[in-house]
Amino acid sequence: MKNSCKIILVMLISLGSCNKKHETVTYQTKPEFINAYIDLLYLQERLGQASPAYKDSALIIIKKNNLTQLECMQIIEAINRRPGNWKNFLQEVFNQIENIDSTQTDIRDSIKNLTNRSVK
Repeated sequence: MKNSCKIILVMLISLGSCNKKHETVTYQTKPEFINAYIDLLYLQERLGQASPAYKDSALIIIKKNNLTQLECMQIIEAINRRPGNWKNFLQEVFNQIENIDSTQTDIRDSIKNLTNRSVK
């Protein structure tokens, strides 16, 4: 449970923690990771990170997207190695959010609002 909290916190809070500007690192974001990230953003908007239900649900989301906690941590570490990676990753997230069915606009808008707050 402690590791899952780390993953979630790193995913949603540490967007600005990148400071290795000259290191060139490539990473591949799995579509499953982007989907999990979007689900976690929505979950955070609805429940808040402090909620015990959030932590339990976050683990379910990770598993539902056929990911492991280790995979999530490795992807986040790769993104953190280069500041520009966050911009690219968030662009992928925004693109996926834009593709959410128009009947789910409240979900899309909630995620966009939360993501915009996280980036600032």
